[in-house]
Amino acid sequence: LAVILASLVSVHVLGSLWFAVGDTEGGWVIEEQLHQAVLGRQYTRSLEWALSKLPPSSLRIVVELNTPAERWLGIIATCCILLSSSLFVSVVTNTMADVNRKR
Repeated sequence: LAVILASLVSVHVLGSLWFAVGDTEGGWVIEEQLHQAVLGRQYTRSLEWALSKLPPSSLRIVVELNTPAERWLGIIATCCILLSSSLFVSVVTNTMADVNRKR
């Protein structure tokens, strides 16, 4: 339950950061005219953008990073998701090894 909650919070923070970074001159928020859209549309589109940048994403949108801040956030997000994925695999592997040893 804690892992699911942490994942949801992480996705929320990443989506919010994507919106903040893209809401600048030349950013994706301005290009898509989202700064005038309703909050729900802004939030869902930000989450879509954020999740489409993660490495195992199956979203079919081509996301162009126009500003340096968007590029840096993309790099940082990719590094964080790779680290998180590695930690998750490590925890699952260790748990399975412990279960196997107790048999």
